[in-house]
Amino acid sequence: MRLLIFALGFITFSLVQYIAPFKRKTFNKKRLGLNLSLGLSGALVTKVLTPIGLAALAASDQKDGLLNLIELPDSLLLIITILILDLGVFIQHIIFHKVSFLWNIHAIHHSDTHLDVSSALRFHPLEIGLSVGIKAALILIFGLSAVGVIIFEVLLNLSAMFNHSNFQLKGKVEKYLRLIIVTPDFHRVHHHPDKGNTNSNYGFFLSLWDRIFMTKNNDIVNSSDFGLDHFPKESLGNYWKLLAYPFSRQRKP
Repeated sequence: MRLLIFALGFITFSLVQYIAPFKRKTFNKKRLGLNLSLGLSGALVTKVLTPIGLAALAASDQKDGLLNLIELPDSLLLIITILILDLGVFIQHIIFHKVSFLWNIHAIHHSDTHLDVSSALRFHPLEIGLSVGIKAALILIFGLSAVGVIIFEVLLNLSAMFNHSNFQLKGKVEKYLRLIIVTPDFHRVHHHPDKGNTNSNYGFFLSLWDRIFMTKNNDIVNSSDFGLDHFPKESLGNYWKLLAYPFSRQRKP
């Protein structure tokens, strides 16, 4: 079911950005293939690390964890699960920007010189593996809801595809929607090569964390200038060089 939702989301956002793009750009089949290959590699890593799935891990931990020390209605536990996981992903994102070696892994995502729905798949498999480990730890520590874990994973995937898509919401729709979730305009700033922009707007799903932790940046990026100035051009279109990049050189975040 999750794979079906992902496929429908990918197709939907691809059509929307084709019909009403934020910026017109030449279709690059090689870049799309590279991003899809990285996405598939990440999916394989996830299956190896958690063959039973994060939701099954949560279901097996029903009586353990901090949240099970108190009686909570299922609906409230579900909401808390989503909030804890989203905050965990947010903090993980900041750490990947602040720690040099982790930044070199995350830089694969930021190296994309265009932003569209396929950019949501452009992550180094090692980053996906570390993220799975962090979410698994949160599930075990807090005793999170299995249903909440499933819902969060679907929301996270759809949100990542949505906020990386090459389209722009207009006027009040975008203004009010960004108060709740991360919109394409809100996240687009994060992919601008200027360091002040790159180190802001870390949210993936809920935008409230950036307001709470004062990392919100209200700038609007009206250009198609994305990527990293320091990233070697010879590695941009090469799958194996991207995989090797974190181990071949060290760059400060």
